[in-house]
Amino acid sequence: MAKAAEPRPRRLSAGFGAYFVIVTVLAYVLAPQLSAYVDPGATLEVLAAYALLGALALVGLGAGALRHAHRLDERIDDLEDELRHLRRGEGGRGRPPVRPTPQEPPAVDSGSADHEVALLLDGLETISEAASAEVEAPEALEPQPDAGPGEAELLAAAHAREIERLRRARGAVAVTLAGPAVAAIAIVGAFAPLLPAADGMLLADLRFNAFLGVTGLGSLAGLAAYAGASFRQLARRAL
Repeated sequence: MAKAAEPRPRRLSAGFGAYFVIVTVLAYVLAPQLSAYVDPGATLEVLAAYALLGALALVGLGAGALRHAHRLDERIDDLEDELRHLRRGEGGRGRPPVRPTPQEPPAVDSGSADHEVALLLDGLETISEAASAEVEAPEALEPQPDAGPGEAELLAAAHAREIERLRRARGAVAVTLAGPAVAAIAIVGAFAPLLPAADGMLLADLRFNAFLGVTGLGSLAGLAAYAGASFRQLARRAL
């Protein structure tokens, strides 16, 4: 069964980028209605929580990327070892055995009658040994079915294709997780600088407090979904 087509990292980034824009616009629209429910005393804790969660997401993305890349490297190394073994071959498997070279008959006086009898006996013994060798090991004269050159070449080609596919998956790790990492950095960069103003300006501006609260919640939810979709894409590439 063919695998379902996965969106490319660029399309995934565009989709979640549009989501973050929608969240920002929605927060701006809802801020006046939600400002009545804002607790100014909790502004510092909320902003700190948003910045901390963004930083933790960034660390998790980095750790997940390193772990996934390490697993791919291990699989590539194992396949390369098997490929080298296949290309090197297994020595003498499938080769016919070396038949013993008939020994020269012992020297006998050519003028005697025993000379002809000795030659006849030696000839019969040589023929008997050769026939016995063929009868005792007929299978050794044929190539082993699991070591045929055609099968070994096909298996080596399959290993080479799999190694190339895993290398492409390895190279896609950084590209696929770059989008979620940028989103996490943006969240940290948006909320962390506001922490010094939590006890000043933000205490009086309830509308801005509401805007930050809705934007932070929506952004963190989108970041979680974005990171999950990216790791799922990497996992499918590695299958």
